Amino acid sequence: MIHLVMPFSRKHLKNELINAYRPLGIILHPIQHEDIDWGEDWIQPLQFGEYKFDPCYEKLNFFKENYPILDEDYYWPIGDDDLIKDLNKIKTLNDNIICVSLDRGDDVPIQGSNCGYRILYAAPHNMRVWYTGLAQIIMKGKIFKKVMYREDTHIADGEMAVYVKDNFDVHYEPDVFVLHNYYQPGRWERLGDKSFYEGI
Repeated sequence: MIHLVMPFSRKHLKNELINAYRPLGIILHPIQHEDIDWGEDWIQPLQFGEYKFDPCYEKLNFFKENYPILDEDYYWPIGDDDLIKDLNKIKTLNDNIICVSLDRGDDVPIQGSNCGYRILYAAPHNMRVWYTGLAQIIMKGKIFKKVMYREDTHIADGEMAVYVKDNFDVHYEPDVFVLHNYYQPGRWERLGDKSFYEGI
């Protein structure tokens, strides 16, 4: 089973996320500040209190410390405005850690996330700070529950990439993509271009 572990704050995207992920046969874990009823049994939210520094990494660590994690299931941290279109390839794998690619769209909008739009490809030489994003690394539960994110920095995703590369065998899938900031207006000119999604 694949679990999407999602630090959640964009309440206006709730229905979009339900419709996007319902067909994929996953379990979604929104880690949220408010008591939000998702109304779907495949969505298992976890309530989170106040954060001290970075709510994303603190929420992920909170999940690891407070939710039962199954050793052989996959746990996939993902942003609440990111999107995964297809899990068919991932469902055929059995590696302890998988790294996929992150497509960050076509432009950097004025408002919202200002991360660049260069594609971050899954490759050993990219497992470093600024070259790997949070949603690229999927771990089996037996590893996911033991490795904690730094909470006092905004580059903990890159630091985690360095750590897992240096300490574990990583399987790379450069042709599998997460679409980053998918719901951010002005970032994706390719939206609606069905040819773009073929094979993803």
